[in-house]
Amino acid sequence: FQEEQVSRHNKSIPTVKSTIASNEKALSFLKKLGLKEPDNISYILEIILPQYQKDEIDIEEKQNLKHVKLIAKAITSSNEEQISSLLSQLSETSFLLAKNLSTNEKVYKKPQEIYLGKIYTGDKTLDVYFHDNPDIWFLDDSYISIQIDNNFFKKVGCITSIRVIYKTSEDGFVYFDWRYGKYTRGVDEFDPNCMMEGLEFVIEHITNERARIIWELIQNHAKRIYGRVEESRFKRFIKLSSSEETFSVMGKILYENAWLPDTSGNFHKPTELYLSDLPENFQINNITCSRVSEKLQFKQDAEQQLIGQLSPEKKKLYEKLKSIPDESIIKKVLKILDEEVKKPVEVSLDDFRDDFTMALKDDTQSSEEADGSEKYTGMHPEEEEKIREEFGQQMVDRLKTPRSIIKQNVSIRKSIIDKDAIDPKEFLYEQYNGHCQICNTILNIGEGKRPYISIYRINETKGKNWWANEIFNVLSLCPNCHILLKHGGRDLSNTIATAEKVLKNELAPEVITERRGDYYIVPIQVAGKNQELFYSPKHMQTIAAFLKNTKTK
Repeated sequence: FQEEQVSRHNKSIPTVKSTIASNEKALSFLKKLGLKEPDNISYILEIILPQYQKDEIDIEEKQNLKHVKLIAKAITSSNEEQISSLLSQLSETSFLLAKNLSTNEKVYKKPQEIYLGKIYTGDKTLDVYFHDNPDIWFLDDSYISIQIDNNFFKKVGCITSIRVIYKTSEDGFVYFDWRYGKYTRGVDEFDPNCMMEGLEFVIEHITNERARIIWELIQNHAKRIYGRVEESRFKRFIKLSSSEETFSVMGKILYENAWLPDTSGNFHKPTELYLSDLPENFQINNITCSRVSEKLQFKQDAEQQLIGQLSPEKKKLYEKLKSIPDESIIKKVLKILDEEVKKPVEVSLDDFRDDFTMALKDDTQSSEEADGSEKYTGMHPEEEEKIREEFGQQMVDRLKTPRSIIKQNVSIRKSIIDKDAIDPKEFLYEQYNGHCQICNTILNIGEGKRPYISIYRINETKGKNWWANEIFNVLSLCPNCHILLKHGGRDLSNTIATAEKVLKNELAPEVITERRGDYYIVPIQVAGKNQELFYSPKHMQTIAAFLKNTKTK
């Protein structure tokens, strides 16, 4: 940069004195050293934009017009990589002068905060909708004088349509409130937080023209007016805690306020009108308008009630027929459809008896288990904590009570009598459905029999201690993993570390798809190899309770 180019703007940029740069031999030498003459992009990024990135921008309107004209020229004459870098900077820089239609105040704003009015787009929709709104800013009219392509303002990010703000999702669901034990989503792209910018102000200052603008805009957002919200304790929503239909923020404002005009110009709430009550300049003769009227709970006339009873395929057919100019044909088709909807289904007595007989004996499995898979398992954090507390207290009470040990006749083997103990085998079947906690193998041994599991006791006390069969001390394993764990060497010490984290609420179970449930994962070593041990939430809480209610030596 030559000195005079930057002296007025940024003293920190290294420059070459003009007396040196004007000498041809000196200039040639400097270029060989790698110094470059600034191009427009560099000049904009390093000299112009920093002036607009201050807390207080003190740039005269005349100077700003020159800057914007230079920026517009650079965008049309640079390569794609330079343009992309410049656009990224411009989107976050308050370099455009904006005007408030309510106060006429002018300030510098970022492009994404500025709407383009009729003078730039030729469309008065935004001017009408946002008129007198003190929270909305439009691009100042002064840029018309520099005669640049209006597409420049769109390219840098200025807004050209009324913003409807909502979350989207590729799989048709909108996810929010994503916390452990409480996962919430909107169905069919419904976002309960959806909102139209400026809607509350417009409703308070409603006019026929503004109402028509809103009506046309919501045709593209019918599914975001009213929809279903599901809540589950599981990330995969295997089982729902609740499912309810509700209005979005936008939908509630539209539903509760009188903003829709009738043919006399009086405004009403949606629930007070039929579609046919709207003025002639309101589009009502398409299936989308029918959906909007349903979402906002308009009064339903005979035709709408009939359409609501049709199958999706017949609704599409009806929509096509609506475009036919001959009304007599439409009336005939509507009559046929009406008769089809009202026609009762004829069932003979023999058919009825056959259906009844089949219903008495249903050999099919439920849809949830028709593929032979187990139910999805998991529990809420509050349930886990309750289990930990209850099990811990029961264990303390039982530890304080001496257990009777009796000798069997003939055999020298001893049996420990504990009437309050939980059967470890039943507990493991309940938690793991016969699956191995390490390799997930399930060993089926015949029809009508439960899968075979090998109960592995972490501490094999061989009758010396009564708690050998306590559920915190046992694992559900396949025979192979049992042998490897018993004879191949093991390191299960991470089990204690995991349980301690659970006690401190520092760890939550993870969704394990192949095991169809939530599990705590413990890294272990078996026979010299790294493996993972999977604990159900209830099983892990018994270990946590054991740690909490006993002292470590």
